[in-house]
This record gives sequence, C-alpha cells and structure tokens, in this order.
Amino acid sequence: MMFSRFLTLIVLIAPLHGFCQEGEQPKPALKTEGVYTLRNIEVEATGKTALEARQIAFLNGQKLALKRLISDLAAAEDLPKLPELSEQDIASMVSGVQVMTGTEKIFEGNYKAKLIVHFKPEPVRALLAKVNARVSENPSKSLVIVPVYQRGGEVLLWEDPNPWKDVWSLPALKEDMYKLVLPLGDLSDIQTLTKQDIAQQKVSSLQAFAKKYGTEGVVVIAAEPSDPENKNLVITLSSYDNGGQVEVKTVTVPNTNAGPLESLFPEAAKKILGSIRDGWKQKSLVDMNQKNFIKLVIPLKDVQEWVKLQSVLKGTPNVVQFETISLSPAEVVVKLWFMGTVTQLNVGLAARNLEAVKSYDGYMLLPYKTD
Repeated sequence: MMFSRFLTLIVLIAPLHGFCQEGEQPKPALKTEGVYTLRNIEVEATGKTALEARQIAFLNGQKLALKRLISDLAAAEDLPKLPELSEQDIASMVSGVQVMTGTEKIFEGNYKAKLIVHFKPEPVRALLAKVNARVSENPSKSLVIVPVYQRGGEVLLWEDPNPWKDVWSLPALKEDMYKLVLPLGDLSDIQTLTKQDIAQQKVSSLQAFAKKYGTEGVVVIAAEPSDPENKNLVITLSSYDNGGQVEVKTVTVPNTNAGPLESLFPEAAKKILGSIRDGWKQKSLVDMNQKNFIKLVIPLKDVQEWVKLQSVLKGTPNVVQFETISLSPAEVVVKLWFMGTVTQLNVGLAARNLEAVKSYDGYMLLPYKTD
C-alpha cells in the first residue's frame, strides 16, 4: 500500500505578527528523534538458518515497534481507523535498526535480541494524517508504579502475599508496561518509601523513589473494594512528577460476575495501563492537518547559546521547522512552524523548561515559570 506524501506547510505572504495560519512551503521537516526511536524491542524467531531467523526477527521487530509507536502517538479512538500495513509499507517507514549491545543470541536456526528501531517521522505522520488521527508527539513520562492494596483495615505495600502487587508482573501486561517500571520491593525500596509517606503524600520521599529508579515520576495505584460486598473494585491513581505536581484520578471496575475481587485484577491492571498512557497523551493531542507558525524572539546570553537552543527546538515535539530571520549577540528571531496550537506547543517546550510567551509583535521564548 502506498501512502500520500506528508502534507507540506504553506506560509502566507504577509508580515509576521503574532499567531498566523499556514503559508508558504518551508524546508523539509525536522526529525523528532526521541519519540520516533523505539528501544528495548524484544525479538525472537526461528528459521532454517540463523540468518533467516535474524531476518524474520527484524521484520517482526519493526512491526512491533511501529505498533508501539502508533499507540504512543495517536488517540486511542483513532487507532481502529488505521489500515493494515504490509511488511514493505512498514519497512519504508524505518530509517534504521540496531541491536542493543550484549543482547544478541544466535544459535542453530534461532535468533534472539533487543532492538532499537528508528522511524522516519514524515511517512508516519502522513499515515496518521490520512485518517485524520489526532496525535501527540510529546513522549509519555517514565514512571515507577507503586501498587497498594487495601482490604478491610489492612494496607499492603511491600508485604507478601500482595495479589495486587503480584498481578503487575504478569507476562500479558509486559507490552503495556512500556515506560513504566515495576519496583523490586527489596530492602532498599522498603527503606525509601513507606505507607506513611504515601498516606501523607510526602513528595520528597516519592521524588527520591523516582530518582532511585531513574524515572520522571511515581504513580501510586491504590486498589480497594467499594463496599463489604465487593460490588466494585475502586482504583485511585496518584501521579507525582519530579517537579512536585500531583494528579489524582479514580477508575472503577464493576464486579459483574460477583466472584472474588482478585479475579478482576488482570483486567483492571490492563485498564489502568491504558488510562495512564492515554491520560498523558490527551494533554497534547493535535490535529495533524492543523499547522501554524509564529514569529519567535529568543533572548541570548551569547551566540553560543543559540547553537544549543537549535538542538532543543529540533527535539521539541510538534515543531516542524524553523528559519532564522535575524541574529545578533543579544537575540535571535526565528519563524517557527509547528502542529496544533501555541498551548500544545508549550507542552513540549515546558518539558525543556521553556515557554513561548505572547509579546507585542509575536512570541518570546523564555524560561518556564513554575510558580
């Protein structure tokens, strides 16, 4: 199946004042390396020879990586609109495949490895634009999950047995655990984060726990019966990022079969994983066919700072292209094309501690204010 070329931007032939609609065609779109590079893609295949097994594994890895990428990018309700793709279609979207160091195992007719798959942004965007999918190119946060189970007057965190904690290790959830880390529950964890820390929402302890696992935050997933008859399983998600922000969400899973509440745990865990992924994505979904540009003034300490900021802008989700209008030791003025609105652009900039602030004749790039 052949897909249409990604729609080009058109820039109006008019003075740049503030927020403008799409105009003349800019240069080719910049690559968004972060979200379009998929790591830790586990593959395993068998063939008549090790070489054949390797080829099969790479094809399967590309397919799995694209599935994960599309799931990360597009709104869940838009996924069913996407067409089936052939191996050739998928291969045309891939710019490179690497084997992660130390993961490759080759033996008679068998191949096993972990891959890094790099995708070309343009054809992936074209595929999504073709079905009018809403897209977020802001990578989801990496989080360490902390399952807490309350039954009766008992609260289980690191204790064993804890069926709510154990369910998160099920192989069936492995693919959905992308960017989510399950803690070891060892002595170090027990000392770093306690039930009292969670009950009191002690941000310093939660941030220390995230730092321990190298993630951008913590999500406490607390499950409990809705009533003594176990009519529903009520799950409260409390997300804490490293900036101290807290988000709370409640999900209810009905016990329609009136069986043991623990029988709902696998289904509930899968539902929660989808909720975490889609909750982050919903903040920055954009229409792939909605493209705009702004005039952006960037104050500089020196010209060398502009060299660094160019890399930052290139790696910012939603940014398609920018052109330098003028450059001096004090500031640079650029024409910046992006998808969506300025508010959605700022979601990606905020992750880089920057913000596009309205000024008298356009926008100014300033450090993000957290207060």
